[in-house]
Amino acid sequence: VKFEDVCKVIKDHAFKINKQLGDGKIEGVPNPADPLFISLDLKTRNNIGTLNRLTKNITTHLRKYLLPVKYKYNNKRFYSYLYYSLTSYRDCKD
Repeated sequence: VKFEDVCKVIKDHAFKINKQLGDGKIEGVPNPADPLFISLDLKTRNNIGTLNRLTKNITTHLRKYLLPVKYKYNNKRFYSYLYYSLTSYRDCKD
């Protein structure tokens, strides 16, 4: 499964109230206003190209759902860097 496809599915379903479609399929979730936490256990060995592609997919498909910069977590260097990378990419695209 491509990570971009995962981001598209999250975008298409996680933030919409659930409803049954004409073909019997269900779209959305019962509580679309609840926060969504995505935990990725990345074994990239600091492969910047891979991290940049992940950042691009997240910001392309989920940008409007990311927390604002005021919620940035500064105590851990890696998480701070990753969040900065995501928000910087988002800010550059606006």
